Amino acid sequence: MDALKSAAEAVQRHMSTVLLYLIANAALGLCWNAIAFLQAPPEADAAADPTLAAHLLIIASFVFYSAAIAAVQTLVFSRVGREIDRPLWKVRDDREAFQRFYMMWFEFNLALNALMWMANTRLGNDATLVINMMALLVVFALAIVIVPFGTCQMFLGSFSWGTFGEALGPIARKPGEFVPVFGVALFTLVFGQYASYLTQTDSREVSAFALMAGSRVACDVALGYLDCLVFAAAWTVCKLDRDSPDELDLDF
Repeated sequence: MDALKSAAEAVQRHMSTVLLYLIANAALGLCWNAIAFLQAPPEADAAADPTLAAHLLIIASFVFYSAAIAAVQTLVFSRVGREIDRPLWKVRDDREAFQRFYMMWFEFNLALNALMWMANTRLGNDATLVINMMALLVVFALAIVIVPFGTCQMFLGSFSWGTFGEALGPIARKPGEFVPVFGVALFTLVFGQYASYLTQTDSREVSAFALMAGSRVACDVALGYLDCLVFAAAWTVCKLDRDSPDELDLDF
C-alpha cells in the first residue's frame, strides 16, 4: 500500500501534466462514442448485421484511437516518470520519449482494441461465439496488465520485444508490491465495464446521446486518473526494485 500512497502523492504533485491525460482520455472517448452513435442503424434495423462500411469505419476509428491515446500516454507518462525519478531516468525530453516508446504504446493499444472489436463482432453462426468469448477474456487480461507492463518497459529506458521479459523483472522480484498495482488495474477494468453498462443507450435521439456522453466524459476522467495512478504506482515499485541493494543496476 505504500506504493499506492506514494503514487497518489506523485499524481497530485504533477496534476498539471496528469490533466492532459484526463482531458485527452475524455475527448477521445467522446469521439469514439459519437462515431458509434452516428454509424448505428435506426431502431427499426437494430437487429440487422452491421454493413461492411460500418465495420470499416469502426476499424478506422480504433486505429485512430490507438494512435492518439498512444501519443498521450507517451507524453504524459514520460513526463511524470522523469519527474518522479529525476535525475536517474535517462530519457531527456518528449522527443526522445516518442522515439523510444510511442510504437510500444501504439502496438499495445492496437492489439487491445482489435481484440475488443473481435469480441463484440458476430463472426458467423453460434459455433463461433466461443471465438468472441475467448477474445473478450484476452481483452480483460490485457486491460489489466497493459499499463503496468508498459510502465516496466519505460522504466528500463527502451522497448523491444527481445528485452520484453527482462523489463518485467521487477514484477517477478517484487510480486507482493505489485499486487496493489494490479488490484487498482482490475478495479479500473471493472469500473469501466460497469460505467459502460450504465451509460449505454439504444435511443437514436440526440438528447439521449448528450446525456450518455456527459456521463461517459465523467467516467473517462475517473478512468484516466486511475490509469495515471497505476502508472505511478508501478513506477514506484520499479524504483524500489532498482534501489534494492542486491538489484542495484542503474545502467540502461
